[in-house]
This record gives sequence, C-alpha cells and structure tokens, in this order.
Amino acid sequence: MMSQMSIKSDKLDDQRDRPDLKRFFAHRVREAILRSKHLKNTSGPRLIGFPCEHWDACSGMLWGKGALGELKAKGWDIVLTPPQLELVQRKRLCRSLKPDAIFFIKARDWKNHPRHYPDIPLIFIIDDADFLDPNERDHVIACTKAAALVIAGNEFVASWCRQHNPNVEKIWVPHPTRSSSIITPNAKRKNIILWAPKNPVGYIQESKFISDVICKLRESRSDFEFQMTGCANKAWADSFAEPLLAADVDLKQFGYFKEYADYLSILASAAIGIHPVKIENEYARGKSFGKSLSYISASAVVVTDPVPDHSDFFRHKSNAMVANTVEEYAESISYLLDHPAERQAMAEQAYTDFLIQLATPVAAKKLEAAILKAIQ
Repeated sequence: MMSQMSIKSDKLDDQRDRPDLKRFFAHRVREAILRSKHLKNTSGPRLIGFPCEHWDACSGMLWGKGALGELKAKGWDIVLTPPQLELVQRKRLCRSLKPDAIFFIKARDWKNHPRHYPDIPLIFIIDDADFLDPNERDHVIACTKAAALVIAGNEFVASWCRQHNPNVEKIWVPHPTRSSSIITPNAKRKNIILWAPKNPVGYIQESKFISDVICKLRESRSDFEFQMTGCANKAWADSFAEPLLAADVDLKQFGYFKEYADYLSILASAAIGIHPVKIENEYARGKSFGKSLSYISASAVVVTDPVPDHSDFFRHKSNAMVANTVEEYAESISYLLDHPAERQAMAEQAYTDFLIQLATPVAAKKLEAAILKAIQ
C-alpha cells in the first residue's frame, strides 16, 4: 500500500498546477483531443511519453518525435503528451489509455517522477549527466531505480545508471537522416570553420580551448573564417571575441536562430565542424555526439577528441579528424583546409557510417527490442 507520506506528497504535487481559467480550459481541450485520438488505436503496444520540454526541442525531438516516432510505422501507439498538461491530467490519461509503459525523456520536470505513476512500467531516457547537478541528483536516482528500463545516451551516463539499475541499455542519441540533398559539396565550400553550440556560456573549458586553437591556427595562416553560434549573451560573446580579434581572426558570431532553417543554412556552408569534449568538464563527459551529428548530416567534416563513444565511431582521416591538444586540433584543421578532396571523402564516409550506427531508424530498432523485453 502507498504510504501516508506518499499520499500527502501526491496531493501537494497535484496542487502545484494552478493554471488561470483560460489555460485551464485550453489544457482540457488538449487532453480530450489526445484521449479521443488514441482510444481508437488498439493495434499495438501503447507508450505514453512525458517530456521535460517541448517535443520540438532537442532530446524531445530526437527521442520522442524521432526514434519513438519511428515505432508508429510498426503499429505502436506512441502518445506524446503536451508539456502543458497538469499532473492530474497525466494521471487521468494513464487511467483511460492504460499504456503498456510510460517514458520520461529526462527527469527535469517535477511531474516526471515515478511516485506519480506507481503501477505502470517506466522507460527512463537520459542523455545528459543531470545527476551531477545537486538539485537534480535525487530526482534522477529515483527515476533510475524505479525504471523497468533505462536508456542511456553514452557510456559515461550508462555506467553511472548501472549503480542503481541492472536494466540499462546504451543507445547513442539518434539524429534524423537528411531531408534533402547536399547543395554544395564539401570540397567546394569556402574555408569556414564552425563551432555550433546552443549555449557556449556553459562550456568554459571548451570555449577557452577553441579560442586557443583558432589563435594557434592563425599563427600559420589567414585563409579561413571562424564562425560560431549561440552568442546571444553579448557581454560573453564580446569577451570571447577579444583575443581572436586581437589575433586578426576573421570572426563571425551568430545569436539565437528563431528559424531552424536558418541554423541549417549555417551548417550547410561550413567545411569543418569542431566539437571538443574536454573531460575536465565532467558534465561534458555526459554529452553524446552532440553537434557532431548535425555536422555530419550537413556534410561538414568533424574534428573532435578521442573520448569514449567517439572512439567507437570516429576514425582519424577516415570519417573525421581525431585530435586532443591545441596543436593537434590546429594541425588537423590545417590539413583539412589544404586537402579538399580528402575532406570530401571524409564527409561522405562519415555520413555512410552515420546511417549504419547513429541515424534515427537504427536507434528505433534498438529501442523496440529493449522496450519489448522490458514490458514483457
């Protein structure tokens, strides 16, 4: 039986959702539409997904609409609940739709807690080292322990999860295949070097390292342009740019892209995409392939570190350039700038390998097998 403390916690949590009248009715309309749509679908296993953010953003898009969305074509009923729904609505949907399992994509939303859904198998998907955040650690542990299956995005996260649950499956974070053909082949692109983080402010070690790499490269050549995204914080962007401009680097900084198509156009013009992963930053160790996936899809050649997981995919001068030190990064970039034909071959090989190991359909197949085993 559920303890009195747990019942009290649930009641307090139910009271945390207090929308105004307009949102209250809007939320109920969303719930009714969702229930009506999925009650009619009785063909295959049913999963209800609870995100920590919108399904069009980052992990929600890659796992929910991406890998799990692929299972729809195989007859699965995948219910992607709107993030706005209140806890009481989530519980109601679980009672009426009777899912075979629920899945959380990360634990960051307080409603993503196993105590709210005690009798339903939980699939917990975690692709960041959120357990390193003291404010999130207990929440992540609770989700990991309660899960019938944990899907970890890389080996660092998987190893941590195995302390708390033996049913951990490592599946690399997937990325959609190309929706259109490459317009400009890599070999014919301008000498553009790109770093494309969403929020570089949070990556102190990596940003300092990249600044040193570009300045080192500038000592021997000037025939390149360095571009970077995520520069919405002007004070930080100006501070980052100062040593580069002092070294006379041709620099272009972009802020936040409202339209995803604009972001893709930046990727599609780059010859080289750099993705340093510095293990001194423990949180970075919990990241998976990150922007490398976007670079590969856009046919930009990746320069990255020989860290775990990366070492299982990237091969030096075959599908990427693998480097570690500032000097090695600068030499690798310089080699790529001087050898456009080899660069083109690497870009093509990387995408071929991506289709075999990292594309969304590959992750979907692994997910299906792991989930069926867990719920059966």
